[in-house]
Amino acid sequence: MFVASGFTACYQHDGLYSDLTGDYEYYYEGQYTPARVFLNGDTLLCDVGVGITLVLEPVNIDSLLFESENEGSHFNIQFERDREGKVSRFIFTTEDVVIPVEKRISEPGERLYSIKEIQEDFDQLRQMIEKTHPALYAFTSRVEFNEFFYQQFRRIDKEMSLESVYPIFAAIAAKIGCSHSVAMMPEGYWENLDGKMFPIQLKFTEGNAYVDNTYSEMDSLPKGSAVVSVNGKSMEGIINEMKKLISTDAYSQTYMNFRLGKRFSFLYALLFGHPDSFSIRYIEIGQSIPVETILNPVTIQSLPEEMEDHHGLGLEIVEGMNVAILTVSHFAFYDNRDFFYRFIDNAFAKMDREEVDKLVLDLRGNTGGDPFCATHLLSYLEQEPVPYFSRPYGAYVKLSQPVPLHPGRFEGELVTLIDGGGLSTTGHFLSLLKYHNIGRLVGEETGATYTCNDASRSYQLRNTRIQGHVASRTFATAVKDLPRDRGIIPDHYVVQTPEDMYEGIDTVLEYTLNLIK
Repeated sequence: MFVASGFTACYQHDGLYSDLTGDYEYYYEGQYTPARVFLNGDTLLCDVGVGITLVLEPVNIDSLLFESENEGSHFNIQFERDREGKVSRFIFTTEDVVIPVEKRISEPGERLYSIKEIQEDFDQLRQMIEKTHPALYAFTSRVEFNEFFYQQFRRIDKEMSLESVYPIFAAIAAKIGCSHSVAMMPEGYWENLDGKMFPIQLKFTEGNAYVDNTYSEMDSLPKGSAVVSVNGKSMEGIINEMKKLISTDAYSQTYMNFRLGKRFSFLYALLFGHPDSFSIRYIEIGQSIPVETILNPVTIQSLPEEMEDHHGLGLEIVEGMNVAILTVSHFAFYDNRDFFYRFIDNAFAKMDREEVDKLVLDLRGNTGGDPFCATHLLSYLEQEPVPYFSRPYGAYVKLSQPVPLHPGRFEGELVTLIDGGGLSTTGHFLSLLKYHNIGRLVGEETGATYTCNDASRSYQLRNTRIQGHVASRTFATAVKDLPRDRGIIPDHYVVQTPEDMYEGIDTVLEYTLNLIK
C-alpha cells in the first residue's frame, strides 16, 4: 500500500504537505501532549511527543490518509479539514487507541469556545475540586459553595474567549481559600502573547496602590505616588475584581496584596485587555489633588520573571552594630538541599567567628519550599528540640519528632522580618517561632497560617486547556491555639511608608535595626 517516494515528492512540491505541517496537541490520560508534523526534505514526519518520530507514507492522498511503521507497530494517520478547508486535526489510530490530535491555535484568544465546551470544562473542574481537596469547606460551607458553583455556571450563557472563561474558573479555585489550589492560563499562553501590558510596578498596602517602580525605559511615575484610577476605572474597583481571582490561604488579604504587586500587569490584561495607552490618575506624596498622565504600554518581555533570583540567599554583617542580616528568599531547594545546608552552616559559622550576637532573619517574600530546609534553619534557632509537624506525613515522617538542636546553634537576639508573601512552608516555620517565643516578628501578617494544603495534583481542562492545580493533603505544624483563619501575626506591625518608598528606604529593616539598638 505504500506510495513511491517520487509520488510523495510530487505532492510535497504542490504544497499539500505544507498544509499538513504545524504544531498539534492531543489530550490523553488527563493531560495535553504536544505533537508536530514537519518536513525533512521531501519526507513528511510526525513527532508524537513521547520520544517517537514517525515517517508518514501516503495511502490515499485525496482523503489525506497516511500510515507508518515503528518498532513493529502499525499506525494510521488520517488528516481532516474544517469547514473552511483548512487542515485542523488528524486522527491517530493504533491497535489499542484512537486519539484525535488537534492543530494548535497560533495566537492566544483568537477562538471562541462554545457553551457546551465551557460547561464540559466547568464540570471537569468541579469534579476534580470536590474529589481531591481535603478541606474544601474549611472557610465556606457546603451550601454556600454549591450556590457559588451555580452562580458561576449561570455565567456560561454564550460563546466566550479564553480570557472571558478564565475569571469564571479562577474565582472557583479562589473560593476554596487555599493558595495551592489555583486556576492558570494554558501553558505557553503568556510566552506566545504579544500584548500591550501595564507599565508600572505597584505596591499594595492598607487599601492603596503605590508606585514602586517602572517596567518602561521611557515612562515612569513618581515613586510613592498613590494611583487613583486607570483608564477611567477606580483603583478600588480594579483591585476588587482582581482579588476575586487570587487563591490565598484563609482568604488572606496580605497575600492578595503581595500577589497583586507581582501580577498586576497580567491580571489587568486578562480582565481589561491590552489598551494602546494607559490614562493614570495619581496623587503625589504631600499633595491632595490627583493629576493625570498618559503612559505607553510595554511588551510582556519587559516584565520581570516571577522569581528572578533563584539563589535567594544572603548574609550581611552590619558594621559597628554586631548585627547580621540573613536573607532567605525561599526554601525551594528540593533538588539541592546540600547547597542550602552548606550556606546556612557557613552563615552561622561566620557569625560565631565574628561573635555576632544579634540576628535579623529576613523572610519577606518567602513563598515556601522544602520543609527539610526549613527544619535545618530551625535547628539553629530553637531553644530546645521541638517537633515540626503535628503528625507523620509521608516523606516527612521524621519531622513529627523533635528537631535536634544544631551544635552550632545561635543563642543571641533574633528578630525575623515577615510580610504577606510568607506562604506555605514559611508559614509553618514562622508558626513555630511564634508558638515557642523564638525571637520577635516584625512586619505584617503572613499570607500563610500554621496549616496549609498541598501535595497538589495538576490537571488540564479538556477544551480550554486552562490548568488546574488542586491540593490533596493538609499539613499542620505542632502548635496549639493559633487561629486557622489568620496568618502569623507580627509582634511589631510595620509596613513601608510612601515617603520611604520615594527615598528608597526599607522601612521595616530600619525599624528593626533601631529596635535592636
